[in-house]
Amino acid sequence: MGEIKEEAIFIDGTKLEELTIPELEHIGDVLEERIASINQEIETSSDTQERKRLRSERKQPHLFRKKVAEFVERKRKYAVHKETFDGRNSYRKNLRET
Repeated sequence: MGEIKEEAIFIDGTKLEELTIPELEHIGDVLEERIASINQEIETSSDTQERKRLRSERKQPHLFRKKVAEFVERKRKYAVHKETFDGRNSYRKNLRET
């Protein structure tokens, strides 16, 4: 009761389950821009240690972006299921027309 699942994702203290799909997509876009910025820095740097540090810095936003994309897809899938469910106690996935 009231427990947070281990796989719950938080960004800046916000639980992703509470965000809408457009908000999640915006977060994904911001992360994508950050990754592109780091990639640009990697391309322009000639120092191998600096490039290594930048690649390491890029890992976290990349993982977050991947998780956000997976969560958006899952949320869309759940929306379809919820629409199919339409207040009933159960439904069969292959009978969407009924």
